[in-house]
Amino acid sequence: MTITRFWRPVEIPDDLGDRPAAVRSGRVKLPIHIAWSGQGEYDLDDPRGRAHVYELVMTEGNEDDVRTYIDLDVLLTMWDTMWLAPHVREQWAAHLRSRGLISSGVLTALQERICRLVGSLPGAESAALAGGGALIVLGIVEHRYRQDFPVSDEHYERLRAWVHSWRAELPASETEPPYRESQ
Repeated sequence: MTITRFWRPVEIPDDLGDRPAAVRSGRVKLPIHIAWSGQGEYDLDDPRGRAHVYELVMTEGNEDDVRTYIDLDVLLTMWDTMWLAPHVREQWAAHLRSRGLISSGVLTALQERICRLVGSLPGAESAALAGGGALIVLGIVEHRYRQDFPVSDEHYERLRAWVHSWRAELPASETEPPYRESQ
């Protein structure tokens, strides 16, 4: 038996964020194609009401609905606490990551920048960033299915020796940080 999942496509306008949402506060009545369960009136000034509107619009709305009800700056402040169906969250997360607005969810934005910097160094094509977070940053996988495990002292020392020898092969100008801390 084959089970197929049917859900409507998630619509995310490319120009989202170019201007504020048309509706930003007060009470709103969502159209029936979004709030088809019957209750369609919500208070955007109430955090729970706003979250519910955003979840409904991001799941059920078309591009015009998203432009009307979703304010990108507000969405980013709520992103980590919103409940969205997995297929909706995946598509929105991919869109927001592609615009550099959220991190992978595994690493902080700083950690992602560090991984990209390390990956751009000369000789990095023979190096490997360790862990599932690195795979996400490099675009190899979308999700991290397991947590990291601690590295033993033996592995740490071997890795440290490898990094030391790798850095020793680089010209001095490439091992210096691109900035200087002020004193």
